[in-house]
Amino acid sequence: MRTNGKPQLDGKPQLGWGRVRDHPSQSSEGTDDDPASGILSGLGALGEYIAHLAAAKADLARVRARNLGVAIAAGAVGAVIALTMILSFWFYFLGGAAGGLSVAVGNRAWLGNLLAGGMGLAIAAVVALLLATRMRRSQRRARIRKYEERKAKQRVRFGRDAEQVAGYAD
Repeated sequence: MRTNGKPQLDGKPQLGWGRVRDHPSQSSEGTDDDPASGILSGLGALGEYIAHLAAAKADLARVRARNLGVAIAAGAVGAVIALTMILSFWFYFLGGAAGGLSVAVGNRAWLGNLLAGGMGLAIAAVVALLLATRMRRSQRRARIRKYEERKAKQRVRFGRDAEQVAGYAD
């Protein structure tokens, strides 16, 4: 049904391309027979939706960065507390060992302190060497595993891997 040259749907004027005007302030001029206006309107809405998505992604990145900062700060505080406790325990342990060794070597405090300090340094060195060896070993295993997986993917994808192409493999 048409009234005054404008399409009507259930008594409401349409804005071309099937859009119904809900509010009298919405203009319908230039939209009746102009398909470009519908496309432009859709592109405007698409642009707004993309801007909304970009703003939401930016906010998510800010929240994640803030949460990471809080976690790092909490971890740093926890590490300082743990290190302080460990150092305190070592101090009391070595102090007690030094006192005991002093009595054992004839009440020579300097010799007991020297022996306890040497034992503490020796224990720390052995622990550090063990940890370094374990870390190197695990890193080497991880690198080997990484390249073995990569070569397996190459064999699946290309029928051979880089080692076979280079002539190193059997």
